Amino acid sequence: MIGLRAPLCLAVLFLLLCAAPATRAEPVIGQRLMIADHPPAAIRSADGSTRLRITVWYPAASDDSAGTAPPAARDAPPAARGRRGVILLSHGFGGAAVAMGWFAAAMAEAGYVVIGVDHPGNNGLDPMTRAGAALFFERPGDLRRAYDHVAADAELGPLLDPDRVAAAGFSAGGFTTLALAGARVEPERLRRFCAANPDDGVCRPQIEYAVPIKDVLAILDSAPARARLAQAAAARPHPRIRALLVMAPAIVQAFDPASLATIDAEARFILGGADHVAPGTTNGLVAAARLPRAHHQIVPDAGHYDFLATCAAGSPDPLPFCAHQRRPAAVHRAAITAALDLFARTIGKRAQ
Repeated sequence: MIGLRAPLCLAVLFLLLCAAPATRAEPVIGQRLMIADHPPAAIRSADGSTRLRITVWYPAASDDSAGTAPPAARDAPPAARGRRGVILLSHGFGGAAVAMGWFAAAMAEAGYVVIGVDHPGNNGLDPMTRAGAALFFERPGDLRRAYDHVAADAELGPLLDPDRVAAAGFSAGGFTTLALAGARVEPERLRRFCAANPDDGVCRPQIEYAVPIKDVLAILDSAPARARLAQAAAARPHPRIRALLVMAPAIVQAFDPASLATIDAEARFILGGADHVAPGTTNGLVAAARLPRAHHQIVPDAGHYDFLATCAAGSPDPLPFCAHQRRPAAVHRAAITAALDLFARTIGKRAQ
């Protein structure tokens, strides 16, 4: 459940710039940063802020006079071709929306609108907090709020087709996609699993923010957390999620297995064969076996951190996960190929 610590922000930006694809001709991809007011963020944010940072990737209008265009043109005007399928994107534990830019840009290039967030208190661009690490059940609400905020925007809102919405996520973001689609969180299940399997990757402190699992469970067991979990569970299922691209999901043992079986979205799971952070045997394969319409693919010898942006050679300040990347190109190729196939069949055409 890798993340990017706040002191490494400059290294993050360097990595993302160096890992970006070369300048190319059409199509143009737009990228917009937005801020939404989201009260549930306050308890997780280090400063008590209710701000929710949103990144949107979308097909943009071309500029014939330019000849070529950058991979993501900041605030470019959107392409005027009607409503499009939408992908809600969730990063991993301590990550950031931009760290999944390799995936978002490919989806926007294919014609989709991608809406990502930096989950409050659990992203690498802000100080991490224990509440941000423990209250993972709040993540789906972050994406619902982001969707509503973008839908209300005068320029980007008309691009969104509310009948064609999918979700994609990595690690804790994979957990988020399943929860968005209807999986129900029961923290006691995670407690029992970690008591029996203390050496499982999900039950150990994470390298980006080392909170012991006993502290996470203590927060989840508090009265405020139980109340918030009940409110989150009662939240209306909006928007309807038609498809899931689930990359190396984590925290699967916190779900009620019966609720996984009720998910009616088509799902594709992409897993790393050498993932010791969120092992497929206790996470992705468990969920895939429960979902009625799920298929999984294992990338041999790939690790957890291969699902992040490829580390740039010669980075002056390499990030902690860089030494652990094994086959990022193979993982990115597998995920993008699976996503394009899945989304073309589920949200690529206007619902009848």
